[in-house]
Amino acid sequence: MCKPTLLILSLLFIVIAASGQESSPNKIINRFELVGGPSFSANTGYLGDYDSKFGGSFGVGYYQKIYKSFSLNIRTLHELKGSVTNYPAGLSDGTGTDLNINDKFTTKFSYLTFYLMPILQLGKSKNIYIGAGGYYSFLHRLSVNRYRTNSETGEFIEESTTNDTNYFDPNHDFGVTFQLGYSFKISNTCQLMLQAFSNRGLADLYNSSMGSQRNNTYGVLLSVRMR
Repeated sequence: MCKPTLLILSLLFIVIAASGQESSPNKIINRFELVGGPSFSANTGYLGDYDSKFGGSFGVGYYQKIYKSFSLNIRTLHELKGSVTNYPAGLSDGTGTDLNINDKFTTKFSYLTFYLMPILQLGKSKNIYIGAGGYYSFLHRLSVNRYRTNSETGEFIEESTTNDTNYFDPNHDFGVTFQLGYSFKISNTCQLMLQAFSNRGLADLYNSSMGSQRNNTYGVLLSVRMR
């Protein structure tokens, strides 16, 4: 788990160090951004389609221009993701009577995520941003709630919650991201960018009780950069 982090941090250091050789300290600082916005998860997996669950992202980023209309964006975000799904099954009550039960699983993920994205700027004013890249997430917190009921009567049977970060294997995530943004000049020293994004998880998060699922998120980000 440490190798991807070291690789990303090393790349960030190299990019900043390289830009420092050709720019003043103020210009380097002004390439940083504050990022945040809402999202929703639409996971898929063993139990079929999962109900959408709202979340969000916030953190910081850094831009390094490579060419006139091409730049590299590195971001570190704290992300909230999740899923809700139902698992119908049969269960014996211990007296020889079979019950039809339904387990409702509500999962909440809290990740620290690193993004690396090449960005292409289009348009007459170069204010249309198209980006695609990858991300790697470390699981910070996890909550999985199981709410069991009788499928026939709806009667409550039991409820349990686990916060074990090893509940899923692996306990990290990775995938690809696609982003489309538009920048607005607020003043001579401030720029806002509104981005729509889609993240597609490539890691199969497996648990013996739930099978596997993949994190798929969609949302909007607002980026604030001082110039």
